[in-house]
Amino acid sequence: MKSDSDIHLEVRNLAVLSGCEIGELAKLQISDWQEIKGGSFEESLDAWHAGPKDQMLGVVFFLENSPVGMTLFKRPPLSPSWASRSAATIHGLKIVTPWQGRGLGHQSFKLAVDHLRKEWPAITKLMLAVDADNT
Repeated sequence: MKSDSDIHLEVRNLAVLSGCEIGELAKLQISDWQEIKGGSFEESLDAWHAGPKDQMLGVVFFLENSPVGMTLFKRPPLSPSWASRSAATIHGLKIVTPWQGRGLGHQSFKLAVDHLRKEWPAITKLMLAVDADNT
């Protein structure tokens, strides 16, 4: 078994996933509390499908060719009204329950930001809202 430091995620744009990969992603689970705070995988996919693709970027994290997490970025005018016009906002970063607590959230955040910079180079800031109950 790999140690936590040997786990390396691959990042992919949600737009390039196959229907089968999107189906696998929709079935991933997080806790009920996490779903209340950041939405389920299925809810995040629904938001991405409904949003304009030039204003919403879906990023998916894979481990050994299986999806284990995702996040969404939004940019103006789709991003929340409190966000700067030069900023992207990050939404619903989630890692599937069996892989939580192993550093994948930190690794996925860094990968997502790197991917954001490549996809939307005009964005100069990243903003997020944090729920006070999210510890």
